[in-house]
Amino acid sequence: RRVGSSTTRGARLVVRAAMLDPGSYEGKTDLQGLRHGCGTYVYPNSYFTYEGDWDRGQKHGKGKLSMGDGSFYEGCFEKGEIQGEGRRTWDDGAVYRGQFRLGEKHGYGTSTSEDGTTYEGTWSRNKRHGQGTLTDPDGSVYDGQFVAHKQNGRGAFKDSDGSVYNGDWADGIRHGTGRMTWSDGTTYDGEWSEGGIDGRGMCKSGERAYEGLWSSGRPTAQATALAWQGLVPAPGEEAAAVEGMAEQPAEGATPSMDVVVGAAVPQFAVRCVGADGATASFESGRSISTILRRRAQKEPVDPKKKGKKGEPEEPEKPPEVLSEVLLGSALSVQGVVTFDALTIPDDTEATTYDGECEFTFQDATPDHPVLTFALLDAEMMPVVRVSVAAAPPDEQK
Repeated sequence: RRVGSSTTRGARLVVRAAMLDPGSYEGKTDLQGLRHGCGTYVYPNSYFTYEGDWDRGQKHGKGKLSMGDGSFYEGCFEKGEIQGEGRRTWDDGAVYRGQFRLGEKHGYGTSTSEDGTTYEGTWSRNKRHGQGTLTDPDGSVYDGQFVAHKQNGRGAFKDSDGSVYNGDWADGIRHGTGRMTWSDGTTYDGEWSEGGIDGRGMCKSGERAYEGLWSSGRPTAQATALAWQGLVPAPGEEAAAVEGMAEQPAEGATPSMDVVVGAAVPQFAVRCVGADGATASFESGRSISTILRRRAQKEPVDPKKKGKKGEPEEPEKPPEVLSEVLLGSALSVQGVVTFDALTIPDDTEATTYDGECEFTFQDATPDHPVLTFALLDAEMMPVVRVSVAAAPPDEQK
């Protein structure tokens, strides 16, 4: 967002009397007849009127210069020039109070424009320059450095929506490094370019996080698939205690797991991986759901339906899905999702044939206005073969 868009008000205000037409003057003079002391002078065009102190024919001291459109300056003059402390009021209601040099706002001062925009700080030749505070009509505030009327250097901006940015600025926009905090608590620390998040940075929103490169306000690195990692021993449990509960598959093979109706599922983990197969440790907070899926029994292959010798066979279709039950969800931590609170429902039927039950997964990560994760495709999810055993008789209800 480009903030503080009000324009520079007022060119240098220089008013001098015409030599040939002296206008009208009423007040004190010196021995040479020059205006000297207190007096009122109406300029030849009748547009300007000055009332105040004079010194040997020049405005000098305290005075008020009024214009025909209702605007005026009231304050200090020095050797005919508007110089020092004063107040300038325009016909549209805009006001500046502060220091002047040679008719221009220069030094420290406060301005209020006709739309309600206010600025308090230092000026240079009618432009905001140096340290200052700019407040927009909607209540948003920038406090920091200015160069040539624009935010340049370090500064803090609090938007009317509650978000706060503290960092580098260039020509009125965020550019460099800075920290942004949104009203919902989301934070970003890192690089900015031309007003947007661009470069290397860290974004956090609750449990969701990403650290790495950004482009056009979006993370450039994303997990693209989910991969089986294996069983996870419970705290204080030896790895040998979980042996046999799940077969650790060979490369490319389908993993399998033994579970019991009404009992907790052994802890296991899956990994969010990038296109290169490496764990997406740069991200956290992706929500992954585990689903218990039941399939129809696989039909035996009819030899008569096989293709002729030499012809490619059609890919085998998986058996029909009979039911799906959501067991629970967990969040990734540096790319790893650990499921430690899943239970097989009491009304689940024990398996009676191979391939009847399986665990599959779904990316249920909600959208986010800043930290958006592209959802993992269902085709890129692992499948775990599951053998469901009935609960022991003494545990059945």
